[in-house]
Amino acid sequence: MIKHVVAFNLRPEMTEAGARELYGRAKEMLARVPGVRNFSVGPAINEGSPYRYGLVMEFDSPAALKAYLDHPQHVKFVEEQFRPAVAERLILDFEPVE
Repeated sequence: MIKHVVAFNLRPEMTEAGARELYGRAKEMLARVPGVRNFSVGPAINEGSPYRYGLVMEFDSPAALKAYLDHPQHVKFVEEQFRPAVAERLILDFEPVE
């Protein structure tokens, strides 16, 4: 199982309502892309975190993650929704040690 983790901060002009709207659009557009096994998004609970929000997805293989990253729905979401709303991000893909 491969984990795709995105930690991010929104632009200062984004409100909490805007953040919730972004969560909904992310779930609507990304969770349905073929190969996505699990999907979650939300605010950080640790106030000391350098990132205020996180998104985590699971994939069966590196090939499934690659297909997701290249999928037109993912590309459209990132270009039209995510990048305009996000000030900074950190992306980490890894395979958990069992």
